[in-house]
Amino acid sequence: MNLKMAGIDFTNAGIDVRQCFSFTKKAMAEAMGRLRRQEEIKGCVFISTCNRMELWASVKEGATLSLPELLCDFKGLPVEAYQEYLTVREDEEAVKHLFYLSAGLKSQIVGEDQVLAQVKDALAFSRQQECADRVMEVLFRMAVTAGKQVKASVVMDKAN
Repeated sequence: MNLKMAGIDFTNAGIDVRQCFSFTKKAMAEAMGRLRRQEEIKGCVFISTCNRMELWASVKEGATLSLPELLCDFKGLPVEAYQEYLTVREDEEAVKHLFYLSAGLKSQIVGEDQVLAQVKDALAFSRQQECADRVMEVLFRMAVTAGKQVKASVVMDKAN
């Protein structure tokens, strides 16, 4: 598997820094168009919410591209100034993160439901932009399915 993820979230950056990496749908579509033309990238998905922004990419074997550099380039920001806020994950670590995220375990409010829909919508948007390759399709669908199963079988509300 050749999977890369770079992102920023509430655990490592305040709202002022996270806002620098927010994408409108139009800007995201433009960035995905640029990514689609990158020879090393086979597929990509953006997850963009108020608390996080993540760029996911399935890449060709031996790919050397830097997702943090790409993100900063899209936003016209110097990577050196923002590197400390960006988290990079690859392969199994990235998969594990996505499954935890989809289950609501990486949210400010643990167990919240909104992130599951956001992950599902991120894949749908990637599909619309013709950026969802087989790896992204399978990975994100499995993460959504697992997130639904967690929501249905695990009680996370301690108020009862």
